Amino acid sequence: MKQILAFCEKYAPEILVLLLCLPAVYGMRNFASYHDFFYFTDYSTGFGGKKFLGEICSLWLPDVVRKRHLLFFIVGIKFIMVGLFSYLCGICINQNKENKFAYILLLVVYLLSPYSFYGVVYGAHVDFLLVTITLLFLLLFIKCRDTWYYYLLTLILLCCACLTHHIFCNIYFPLIFALFIYDVFFNGGNKKKKIILYFIISLCLIGLFCAILFFSSMNVDFETYYQYLQTRTESINLSSKPALYYEYYATLSEHISAYVIPMWKFHCLHFFISFLVLSPLLAIFWTPWIMAIKNARTKTEKWGYTSMQLALHLLIFPAYIMAVDYERWTYAYFFCQFCLLMTICYKSKTNLLKVSVDRLISFANQYKVCALIICIYICSLGLVTSATGIPWIEVICSKCGLCWQVNELVPTISM
Repeated sequence: MKQILAFCEKYAPEILVLLLCLPAVYGMRNFASYHDFFYFTDYSTGFGGKKFLGEICSLWLPDVVRKRHLLFFIVGIKFIMVGLFSYLCGICINQNKENKFAYILLLVVYLLSPYSFYGVVYGAHVDFLLVTITLLFLLLFIKCRDTWYYYLLTLILLCCACLTHHIFCNIYFPLIFALFIYDVFFNGGNKKKKIILYFIISLCLIGLFCAILFFSSMNVDFETYYQYLQTRTESINLSSKPALYYEYYATLSEHISAYVIPMWKFHCLHFFISFLVLSPLLAIFWTPWIMAIKNARTKTEKWGYTSMQLALHLLIFPAYIMAVDYERWTYAYFFCQFCLLMTICYKSKTNLLKVSVDRLISFANQYKVCALIICIYICSLGLVTSATGIPWIEVICSKCGLCWQVNELVPTISM
């Protein structure tokens, strides 16, 4: 009994996060099936993005796939994802024992916010695989030293993520690139070597991204392939048709004319309202960075902290312009901000960012009523969600005559 209590005390943060997140994994028993074609489309149909997962699944999926086969795979990966997230949160919290409450509070506020880790766990798209790969990199970054296999494994993980879905380069790679900058500016070692190796890794990823974006192809026509998918699984239905066409057959010009141009007014209004509604949550994540930049002792420190945030925002911004899955990008944004903050605070006990987090919590302790109101407001935003994440935004946009609608991408295909 004493051993059990000692174990629970030592790994209390990990157990806490695991218990908070596991219900979301259980909820995946009702996952959406309109993107099941990701698990069947492999490189036999030609080179392109979003086919790596199908290539891996082709090694073990039977000829006729039932829902339980995919459910077993998805829930299994999500258990691994939640376990990695729990472990990383736990070691970051335990590393800061003198102010453990501050980091537990930050974790709870993040988990109860409208764009928390729950959204990533619940997601029916392949984003959970991208998050799992990102968490594997974080584990690698925290535990591995500056050795050749660290850079090699980093390159392999990033290429696998890009081949799974090239949107990774705009929604989760910003976190990884920010950590590259941190490693160069603050981790010591041979800076020239790190810059060269990180440049090569980034260049390889950009090259792979461009190859997928401009040279993807399908060597089978749309209707034939759709009929083939129906013979592979019972879950491919009419609702899958537009998604299938958009993911594998639509050209870049079709995508722009169907999704980007009709939505630019909604984009602008949605971004403005989201910024206002989420301003308290943004303030919690931005304040430590602003304080760290303001109190930087040298220009190197100031440029280091500034570059990390600039890289994160500039890399993720194109996703909001070129695609309409706003909630996915916002989930990714807050996930990146949270993980970046926790990872840097774990890596160094003396960096200004960690000191700024401690000061933020001291401020919250000083003004408890104000802090409580802000926390209640942030948590209340996450009680209900919609296609755009927060229903208030959708209601306001509809009142302004702007709805979350796009032009039909495949008008010639019978639905």
